[in-house]
Amino acid sequence: MWRSDGKTTENGQIYARTRLGVESRSAVWNIDDFSHLEPYKVISFPIKSTTGNKELMNLDLYLTGGQKFEKVLHFKLTARDPRINMSTIQLSLLDNSGGKTECVKGEVWFNVPEKLHRQFTFQTTRNRLMAAKDVYLPNDVLSVLCECTFSTGVVVQEIEEARYDDKDSIPERPLANLADELSVLKKNLRSSFEEGFMSDVKLKAKTCSFPAHKVILSARSPVFKAMFSSDMRESMCDSVDIRDMDDETVRRMLQFMYTTDVVDLGWSSASDLYAAADRYEVLTLKEKCSSYLKANLRPSNACAALILADLHHDEGLKRLVQDFILKHSWEVMNSDEWKQMMETDLKLAAETMYLKFKE
Repeated sequence: MWRSDGKTTENGQIYARTRLGVESRSAVWNIDDFSHLEPYKVISFPIKSTTGNKELMNLDLYLTGGQKFEKVLHFKLTARDPRINMSTIQLSLLDNSGGKTECVKGEVWFNVPEKLHRQFTFQTTRNRLMAAKDVYLPNDVLSVLCECTFSTGVVVQEIEEARYDDKDSIPERPLANLADELSVLKKNLRSSFEEGFMSDVKLKAKTCSFPAHKVILSARSPVFKAMFSSDMRESMCDSVDIRDMDDETVRRMLQFMYTTDVVDLGWSSASDLYAAADRYEVLTLKEKCSSYLKANLRPSNACAALILADLHHDEGLKRLVQDFILKHSWEVMNSDEWKQMMETDLKLAAETMYLKFKE
């Protein structure tokens, strides 16, 4: 036991018990007219309580990709009930017989301010599903099984037993030099990345291929984990084709996955790396890139940052950029970049201007 001044009053061991309230839900989401769903258009599915029909959480679906790229399925889970502080969820695509095929799963901690939602990505694209529409899209309906468990917080918290003994009866556990151990681990992982020793997969970027290890990619990215652990084509072969990403962005993303290092960032490289991190849900890398973009925001790049944030549904970054634009409205709204954005994304420009007149 410790006093507030840091000195011990008695040596002892205390056994405590905490019981959390946990509930489970399961529902099938039938997505109509799936083949005509437009990219970046969000459709929602409420997850409700079994009693009272109260909305507990909300699941959003949207597709990314344009004319040049295949359209990838993204889901975003958001809590609606403030009592829910964490949730685990598994999303499974159902075939025409009701059997589970590809699935993604993960956990979300809603009580962390910067993580009020979690995104999940299926690597099966809409084109692949449409090619097997007799199996996955009967009557152009995609069925997704949503299975989630969530906690509403502590139900019981109590001390069960306390034992007070002599000082010598409590074993001392020497503390390892954690910093040194992490440094050695980081050095070893860097070596594995640079040498490609015992690699079991290659990431094929625009012009180069990068050797990597499935276990590292799966540990850092739930998208890669789903890719390598499902019956997708990538889990059966030794390569992943991502030719729509440039070589330097793939190299930087891999370097971070192995070492957590992000060096020599510029605005363009940070933007590309942010998009890659969002695509593969490498959240710590996405946060680092977002911090760089926020710290280096200028009137000349504000429009590009706003488009990027809106494209990736990053409400925190989007609002910060909009506030910056309003603060520097004369410089930004008289720039060529703003005029171009009004031509290419009039809705986003109008939304930002509305905030100015709303104040």
